[in-house]
Amino acid sequence: MLCGYNFKSREFKLNSSLVYLNHTSYINNLPPYKNYTIQVKVVNNEDLTTEDMLVIETLELEPYDSPVILKTKSFNESCIFIQWRSPSQPNGVINRYQHRYYISGKSASQWMIYTDVQTENSHLACGYRAGNLVTYEIRAGTKVGYGPEATGDVRVTCGYPSIPEYSTQSYTHMSMERERIGIIITWKESYPACASISHYDLSIQLNEQQIFYGKYAAAETREKVLEDLDPYTNYTIILIAVNNALNQSSAEPRYITTPELAPYNGPSLSIELDESCVYLTIQDPDKPNGIITEYQYTCYYANTEEGSYQSILATDKQPVSLCEFRSAEKVKCSAKAINSAGESPVTSQTGYTKIAVPTCFVVQKETSASKRKKRSSVQLPPKCDLDQIVT
Repeated sequence: MLCGYNFKSREFKLNSSLVYLNHTSYINNLPPYKNYTIQVKVVNNEDLTTEDMLVIETLELEPYDSPVILKTKSFNESCIFIQWRSPSQPNGVINRYQHRYYISGKSASQWMIYTDVQTENSHLACGYRAGNLVTYEIRAGTKVGYGPEATGDVRVTCGYPSIPEYSTQSYTHMSMERERIGIIITWKESYPACASISHYDLSIQLNEQQIFYGKYAAAETREKVLEDLDPYTNYTIILIAVNNALNQSSAEPRYITTPELAPYNGPSLSIELDESCVYLTIQDPDKPNGIITEYQYTCYYANTEEGSYQSILATDKQPVSLCEFRSAEKVKCSAKAINSAGESPVTSQTGYTKIAVPTCFVVQKETSASKRKKRSSVQLPPKCDLDQIVT
């Protein structure tokens, strides 16, 4: 039995001398470089059987078809770019390619051998002029030989400008009575290829939404000042050079993060009080403008001056507590958040410590003849009105 193929079984009988007969069988038209399984089964006169199995691999052949061309394009004013992968029916291990490039209509050049075989392969053929029609031929080979070539033509066009090199510089400024971020973008002149630079396209994106677009002629100053940007925010800058042949450089995005500023508002603060302690829960401000690294907090009697602040790391567990306050007192708590650029405005909350419940002693008469009195402690409401106690 051959894997993937069905054949009728054949019977071979022993001769009278009980010597096994040698038999040769041919199976034709098998695909190359495939694994097949051959199964042999022996049956005796008692219908007892034994069997054996053999796995074989057919030989390699040259590829049946040509490489698959993935991409062809004019790379610049003197080069073309070709990308390809192996044939669909390689018939073995592709270990080399032959390829050549020449101006269409002229004699073909010598074959070049390409042995750095990858899943996807590419070549940059240069030495031409804008307007040339370049013919390419590429064929794949196994250890047996080469298959048919893939061929086509690529027109050399004016090249693409180089990607503009640019730098950014940030600064702070006031806008609507609030500190904001500005950036200055400056760029160098791009290599134009075979046509001079026409203009530059600059776009700024925030969360994949374009917030600025500008078109700058080649003769203009290569600089843009952007103001009123958010602190500690990711922006995307895309700068493209376009030449007079309307070819443009690659649109490679660059990502920048604006510097931190002190938080615009204070942290979220909630408090709970008992008879002598205040428990504070502190959370990040709505606009932290950076990474909050710590909180500072304090609690004090509302009619006194603000107390000294204590610090807690933003990663520490909440809540925190301050104790030793008198009961039934108005207490004010304040907190602020800190990042690398500074501290936030103060957030405050006010509350009252709970009224402490006093312990009163009630005298109870004994029924014994000794008339001795026993004292026992009884928990009473806050006013501890002894006149209402029934003994």
